[in-house]
Amino acid sequence: MSAEKDSFSREMAVGKAWLAALVFSLSITAVGLPATLAAGPDLRPAPKPVVAGQPRLPVAAAPRQFSPPQVSARPQALPKKPVKIKLQRNAKGDYTWDITGENVEEILQNDRRLRKAFVPQEETGAGR
Repeated sequence: MSAEKDSFSREMAVGKAWLAALVFSLSITAVGLPATLAAGPDLRPAPKPVVAGQPRLPVAAAPRQFSPPQVSARPQALPKKPVKIKLQRNAKGDYTWDITGENVEEILQNDRRLRKAFVPQEETGAGR
């Protein structure tokens, strides 16, 4: 049993070492990255001079200055919200529907179309 305990304690020590190394590397990254990004141009290292005969490496462009988007003097037209139709069929085979929307004319037009398609017209009442 002592060999098993010794092997287990060795594995635990290795695991703890890996965990400590991971925490250390993450802490260095978390502290070093913002400090590097916050450094001004005077704290950054100077670029190396170009020697004749050596190929040039691409130079990063200067950071662009972005301005906020221009506000238009004209009001923007809002898109129309579509009419929503919830069609249901009951046990008898008849259809019912719920129509929701903002435009009353579109709601009535869709209701007429649905009635024409799904409600059977009686011969005595139709057309009068």
